[in-house]
Amino acid sequence: YITFRYAQNLADGNGLVFNVGERFYGSTAMGFAVLLGSLTALIHKIQAALNLTPLMPLPHVAVLISALSLWLIWFVWYRILVHRRFSLARWAGGLAVALYYFNVSYSKITPGHETYTYFAFLLLAAYLFFDLEAYLSAGVILALSVMIRPDALLFAGLVFAIAVIDHFILQRRKFSELGPKLSSLAVFGVLAAAWEIFLKAYFGSWIPETMLAKKAQVILDIFTPFSAGSLVTSIRERGFPGFFLALSAAVILFIGLLLFNQFRDLDKASSKKTLVLLTALWLLHGVGLAAAYISFGVSHWAWYETPIYYSLVG
Repeated sequence: YITFRYAQNLADGNGLVFNVGERFYGSTAMGFAVLLGSLTALIHKIQAALNLTPLMPLPHVAVLISALSLWLIWFVWYRILVHRRFSLARWAGGLAVALYYFNVSYSKITPGHETYTYFAFLLLAAYLFFDLEAYLSAGVILALSVMIRPDALLFAGLVFAIAVIDHFILQRRKFSELGPKLSSLAVFGVLAAAWEIFLKAYFGSWIPETMLAKKAQVILDIFTPFSAGSLVTSIRERGFPGFFLALSAAVILFIGLLLFNQFRDLDKASSKKTLVLLTALWLLHGVGLAAAYISFGVSHWAWYETPIYYSLVG
């Protein structure tokens, strides 16, 4: 509701505000509010030009963005499999990903939320960086991820840390050869810093006030704090079916690959190494998010746990 209200005011021409005339930094997804508000305004202008009524409500635009983000998640996974020339896996894996993201219970509790867009951008950035070595594009997408949701700073840090470890320890290459990856870091840093400077200039604050509100909810004993115990409870109630589906799909896919001899294209050490790096990236991201939320002392919300599930099974 909070982010939607910022987006609605932006679409109506009142600026990026919760209450008209009052600049208050009250959302942790301000980039998504800009995206949602701008797209809503564009759709309304197109509808007006074509004399189409009624105008599409902003929540419907948000669901449209979620649908497009879910499609992007599927498409990136499909391209990852195609990149490894898995003829069987590209279809079986693509179907498994689609069924997983569209059907697990914790995916259904955040439609229209920024979670899908945030995760889709992270997945796309990882694919661009590690698979395609499109470092500049990856830097741009990582910066956009941070704008959508500041949590992406953890993921960006992990991407660059793993890249450095791979460069110096695994590949044993020289510092002079690190240039392309450093350019990605530079692009990311410039764009992310520019966004933060804009937020500071516009709202007068570096940190969204909602962080303080979510801490106050715990202090006042109004909401359940995010903890290891609350996360385990959520996994048991919402996450376990998802993990079970993902595990089953992975086992079936693995057996299928063995039967059809699809692992022959993984003989190259570089392809194996990339898979290991991506696996480490997502595992560290999932664990890191959980540790961060616990250390922040904030209340437990479904959109905090959903990216953790996605990362751990991704």
